[in-house]
Amino acid sequence: MEKQNLKQLIENIHSLLQNEKSIDQESRESLQKLMGDIRNILENSGLNKEEIHMSLIEELKSSARNFEATHPKVSESINILVNGLSNFGL
Repeated sequence: MEKQNLKQLIENIHSLLQNEKSIDQESRESLQKLMGDIRNILENSGLNKEEIHMSLIEELKSSARNFEATHPKVSESINILVNGLSNFGL
């Protein structure tokens, strides 16, 4: 998966978060922060493995699990992003 595709996935997740009114504010803000952190890494410094901390990946996986039952589209998009990042060996 190319960097541009990863950015598009982040934008898709952002759109889903905006459209899903039933997501609680804390979950929404937490996931938006994660998306912002990953977007900043992709935009400012390319895909540098040392800069994407495993904690971000683990937080994404945790978010996907949390959304799985209530918001499957959000969960699926997060899992696709995690897989895309793992394609780069993360």
